[in-house]
Amino acid sequence: MSVTDNAPELAAILEANTETKLKFSMKNLGDGGCACVGPPLGKNTALTQLDLSCNSIAPAGAAALGSALAANGALALLDLSANAIGDDGAASLAEALGGNTGVTALDLHANSIGDRGAVALAGCLGANTTLKVLDLRANYIGDEGATALVEAARGSQT
Repeated sequence: MSVTDNAPELAAILEANTETKLKFSMKNLGDGGCACVGPPLGKNTALTQLDLSCNSIAPAGAAALGSALAANGALALLDLSANAIGDDGAASLAEALGGNTGVTALDLHANSIGDRGAVALAGCLGANTTLKVLDLRANYIGDEGATALVEAARGSQT
């Protein structure tokens, strides 16, 4: 089974625009699958919760999902835990989240995110007023990233 074998199924569900919650974890979507599902996700107005945990998503897949998030205002909860998006993927998501008005909870735990990714995510917190929960457990965030996140969180509370 290639990494994109499940992507057409998810893309069709997203295009139908009827589901409000989808658990699509452990489907081995990978970056190619994210490129396939990104456009219909960006246009979807019904889905509020999407679980894409454990899908071998790397930075390119996170970038495809980031493009979708930039256009999607309905999705409130996105679970991307236990993938491999790393710092570059986190930066792509941060760029999209800066203008996103729907996502209230983003789970990025266990994604090999380090200081650079954490600093990028911290940078979007000032522009994003809807994100309330950002789960970054089990990553590689050191002092620099943690400090940036704390400062951004303090600034978003004022």
